[in-house]
Amino acid sequence: MNLFKKIGIGLKAAFQLSPAQVTNYLRYQAGLRSGYYHLRTPSARINQLLPDEAFVPDWFMHLPEKEAFSTFGDDYRRQIIKEADEIAEGKIRLFGADPISLELTPPGNLAHWTLHETGKVQSSAKDIKFIWEPARFGWAITLGKAYLFTNDASYQKTFWKYLEEFSQNNPLNRGPNWQSGQEVALRLIALVVTLHFFKSSPGFENEKIKSVLVGISDHAERILPTLAYAKAQNNNHLVSEAVGLYTAGIFLPNHPRSAKWIGTGLIIFNHAIETQIGLDGEYIQHSTNYHRMLLVLSLWMQYLLETEGKEFESQTGKKLALAVTWLAGQLDFLSGKVPNLGHNDGSNILLFTNTGYSDYRPVIQASSRAFLAKAALPAGYWDDLCIWLGLPVTPVLPESVDLRKSWQINRIGRQESWASMRAARYTDRPAHADQLHVEIWHQGINVACDAGTYLYNAAPPWDNKLSSTLVHNTISINLQDQMTHAGRFLWLDWAKAKIASYNPNSINGIHDGFLKLGVMHKRRLESQAENGWFVTDKLIQVNGKKLKKSIQLNWLLPDWPYELQENSITFNAPFGVMQLELFTRAGILADGLNIIKAGKSLIEKEDSINHGWYSPTYGIKLPAISVQYSVTGLLPIEITTRFSSMG
Repeated sequence: MNLFKKIGIGLKAAFQLSPAQVTNYLRYQAGLRSGYYHLRTPSARINQLLPDEAFVPDWFMHLPEKEAFSTFGDDYRRQIIKEADEIAEGKIRLFGADPISLELTPPGNLAHWTLHETGKVQSSAKDIKFIWEPARFGWAITLGKAYLFTNDASYQKTFWKYLEEFSQNNPLNRGPNWQSGQEVALRLIALVVTLHFFKSSPGFENEKIKSVLVGISDHAERILPTLAYAKAQNNNHLVSEAVGLYTAGIFLPNHPRSAKWIGTGLIIFNHAIETQIGLDGEYIQHSTNYHRMLLVLSLWMQYLLETEGKEFESQTGKKLALAVTWLAGQLDFLSGKVPNLGHNDGSNILLFTNTGYSDYRPVIQASSRAFLAKAALPAGYWDDLCIWLGLPVTPVLPESVDLRKSWQINRIGRQESWASMRAARYTDRPAHADQLHVEIWHQGINVACDAGTYLYNAAPPWDNKLSSTLVHNTISINLQDQMTHAGRFLWLDWAKAKIASYNPNSINGIHDGFLKLGVMHKRRLESQAENGWFVTDKLIQVNGKKLKKSIQLNWLLPDWPYELQENSITFNAPFGVMQLELFTRAGILADGLNIIKAGKSLIEKEDSINHGWYSPTYGIKLPAISVQYSVTGLLPIEITTRFSSMG
């Protein structure tokens, strides 16, 4: 990218982002590059000089009796023990995937974190998230749960062993694991929770515990100076750091900085919830995964407040109620999954629940009980998060969940077969260029799906490329995105969409992302038969000369066996036969179809490395089927897709 283009993008970004975000980002960069943050976050353990009275903890967490989980059966206990035993053997389920080696020693030299942040010290890691995730200490909570169920002291010994390994190889404020205030906050919270599991166990020695409490103080002090960065991001970073500070302040009430941590954390948390959750309930990051993270952090914050006999501010509670309802509106009730919308970085913090990474029922159920005062689902094994957090669990069937009709969740169909259309009017940075993306779910299976994320920080072509319009279930024109891709996480010239009309059988949407090409995209999603879906795309010339446009429609489906006959593809799905047919108004374009699996064309046409993949969690990509239908001609152009014969 040449200098003038960089300057142009920088100016446009400054104009399109909020003044507060730009100001905080500049403050952060000034503090970073002037050496101020280096001075404010020394490697010397100053907290260690404080008297013992500063480290008398308030053991605020009331752990449930193991009998509270008896209705879930013996498998519940066995699964916890299995995962804890894997951790004891040096394995961790990173991002909820299959077990890999637990690595707590980052590669390369460990300089002050500011030198890593400015790039003066380079890490040899291909993606920093693979260093950060084990250092969030989610695995420590699993060891604590196993101890609760077994009273086996070996789990406590495993925790101390790994904590010592981490402390030796990640000295205070040195190395990449001190680089992000959010990562420090999440580790702080996990440490506080884990200590509650082991506080009454044999070998819980005063010197050991004091060392950890000093470390928790060090973590809190690392967060405070760089809050400008979290404010500039105005996303999950800010919420995580606020909750981390509040946790430290509640847990160490005699620390001289406790009041500062509590006061700062609470103010920032309330402001973040008020500004980051829209009036329709969607979280500012436009991501189901980050939406879950927000709700889990909020559940923990409520738990902390209740220990102090406090409640959320009225506006905070109202916004959280909206956020619960929005996520419930995304839920596939049969599978417990939600669309793989926006960034999916594998986050799944406070690992109390036992249902698995992709099951959103625990957080929806707990959040609904906490913020709506009613259950979202019937009682079931997904109630385990409620039990851990002390939320009442009753067998009474809930009131029906309100599937909200808003800009972001527009859903038709029934519980066992439904579809939705993405249509957002952004007030902050979009995550993916995915306007009018359509999801189809049938019998608990995501038939037409979102590819997800895979990796943020890899070399091209995997540097967050699954955020592109081209890989979503929507239209691209002249192989261009709906918005201007200005950086790995930055989209400019935000495409605005709206729902033109809605009824129980159809949704009509429109977006303006291609006005730069003189084109308006309209889309109709409709249910016309008991198990059939129609999607009609209309591309209309709105200004300029009538020029030929290259239109490409993409559909991403699971990797199922199929047969191709002209414009019709018959898939052998788990629920039976499913037929996908594509038409244009003028007839069938026999050469307009391509089928790509894992980046390779299956019908001797052009390969496309980013197509034909599905990423269920961070760092994992699985082969999928990308069906591309291309039309070149003068506008208006209309393309119809029919999903039918769904058993």
